[in-house]
Amino acid sequence: MLRCGPYQIARLLVHVNSHASTMMELMNIVLFFPEASKSTWRSKVYDHFTITLRRELDDHQKPKKLVFVFTCNVDPTHHTLHVRPRMSIGHGTKNLQEGVRSCDKRLGVAAGAVSVQPAGEPYTPAGHRTLIALRCAKNHRPFNSVLDDDYQAEVEMLRPRTIIPSPQTVSRDIKAMYAEMSKHVQNYFMVCHLYICMILLLLNSNI
Repeated sequence: MLRCGPYQIARLLVHVNSHASTMMELMNIVLFFPEASKSTWRSKVYDHFTITLRRELDDHQKPKKLVFVFTCNVDPTHHTLHVRPRMSIGHGTKNLQEGVRSCDKRLGVAAGAVSVQPAGEPYTPAGHRTLIALRCAKNHRPFNSVLDDDYQAEVEMLRPRTIIPSPQTVSRDIKAMYAEMSKHVQNYFMVCHLYICMILLLLNSNI
């Protein structure tokens, strides 16, 4: 199962940039899930869950469809997973709300109370590299900022004996992200161009 949070997508790019099949799966997530999808989800019920994207396979182990999986943040052991096809995500939240009510009742949480949120993202080397690459790209920081004594002291304080990636690794990660993402930005605009042409043809045919 592929987790999709604020930086998991880029973490996967860092972790699997030599595997084409996984990369294509990652691109599906980039195009169809993170903030683009969640920005349209208004209900607070989503805060109760960790939302992940899973590719389901057919009997021949070929990609079949993408589904969203909703995992309870509070009591995942007893709260059954909710699964929705990606294309059906806008069909209401009744089942999710009923699941949250059942979960709260089981744990003795009063209606309307704020559920306990899970701890932060666990450490992984790929996640660490991703955050560094994103920080450098977003804030225009040099790759060799990882050599800064104060930064290294901070990392050592927060997680002793953590290996910090070299500037060359940071550069390589950012280039890998850019190379893969640029292909799909290009494809996106190609599809938009096709739609515009189709609309113009329809309009012209009605003149």
